[in-house]
Amino acid sequence: NRTVISRLETDTNADGSKTYTITLHNGGRLTATNVTMTDELPAALQLVEGTLEGGTYDAERHAIVWQGTLPPHSGRVVRFRANTLPNTPNGTIIVNTARIDNGHGDVIERPAEVRVLRGDLSESDMLVTPGYAAAGGTATYTLRVRNSGPVDIAGSLLCLPPEPLSVDIASLYASAGSIGWEDGVRWEGLVRA
Repeated sequence: NRTVISRLETDTNADGSKTYTITLHNGGRLTATNVTMTDELPAALQLVEGTLEGGTYDAERHAIVWQGTLPPHSGRVVRFRANTLPNTPNGTIIVNTARIDNGHGDVIERPAEVRVLRGDLSESDMLVTPGYAAAGGTATYTLRVRNSGPVDIAGSLLCLPPEPLSVDIASLYASAGSIGWEDGVRWEGLVRA
């Protein structure tokens, strides 16, 4: 009786990447030969170069693979880090599944889910008061950078006032972050969730 038990776990790192750990274990009394583990990464995941331990990367298949023999009561760990692609929408659930063949055609699948949490600046807006001004008059523009996402995000904005408007650079103000003038109003800073 050859048994291969497996586990797929994920942890989030400080840089936002995910560490995947695939643990293979032969819990049987006989050696398991021709054991194959394949983890075809979902399109939204990108392997962090130089982080793969205990397996190989097949770039053509976008997959982590390992093949070998597991003596009784022994194990094998395959570990790697992956990033989600920058354009992955907020709230997306990515399911990564490792498939293990115990060498006798018995296939075990072990999934791990990751929910993508991103900042969302889509509710940012710009207001002007008053809504009209006579020639030579003054109007005040307020640019609000809003984060409706569940995590803090580094934000930036560039506002290029159209002709014939001119900007009083001394009046530039930001409640947080840094603001300045460089061919337009430029702001950058951390926008809290």
